[in-house]
Amino acid sequence: MTTPLHLAGLTYAALPKGYGPPLAAPRLIVVHDTGNTATAEQEAHYAATRTDDRSKWTSAHAYVDTSGALGSVPLTQRAWAAPPDNGDAWQVELCGTDGALNAVTVARAAAVVAHLAVLGSIPITHLTGDALRTGRGITGHRDINAVFHQSDHTDPGPAFDWGAFIAAVGAAAHLPPTVRKGSTGVAVTRAQRALDLRGYGLAVDGDFGPATDAAVRRYQQSVGITVDGVVGPVTWSHLLYV
Repeated sequence: MTTPLHLAGLTYAALPKGYGPPLAAPRLIVVHDTGNTATAEQEAHYAATRTDDRSKWTSAHAYVDTSGALGSVPLTQRAWAAPPDNGDAWQVELCGTDGALNAVTVARAAAVVAHLAVLGSIPITHLTGDALRTGRGITGHRDINAVFHQSDHTDPGPAFDWGAFIAAVGAAAHLPPTVRKGSTGVAVTRAQRALDLRGYGLAVDGDFGPATDAAVRRYQQSVGITVDGVVGPVTWSHLLYV
């Protein structure tokens, strides 16, 4: 699929001073906070009009505040935000500071990240540590710097609730409900069908029994995620989008 220039439904601000060159197929979505109380419009305007040294210019693919999201850098171009992963990541700035991010801003950001995750077939899982070197997922600027040490940014900080955020992204991406051994119904059928298409030879009957449990565990092991037999947001995002 050809990546569109812009996220559907977003208004786009004037281009920032610093962005580009073209972006490779993204494997990460990097979440930031701006560390101040400026609005998305103010942040985008500053990025487009700043007059300080070029080495200080930063940008993002989208800025998000309580009013909604505002696009900035085209999706096909690199934003200058989180080295060394500018070349393979989409960057999303949440307007606010750690510990004081408005819940509405976080919810709106989850919807933007979900849209990007589906668009780029990026797993809806929080990626940290050495997995950031080659893995695919959602991460923070703080996480990237903990591995690569290429800037002094620590956003979003320790108060940011990654578990709740990833769950909100999954909900916004319309992931099916969590299913496990003993579950029945349409969601189980969908998981069985996805596994069957990957060669697991399951009966697609909507009954999460021992055979389905074993297949889920083998699949989880094969893709390097937690092996627990539960098809939750992380496993769904792999089954449906990878």
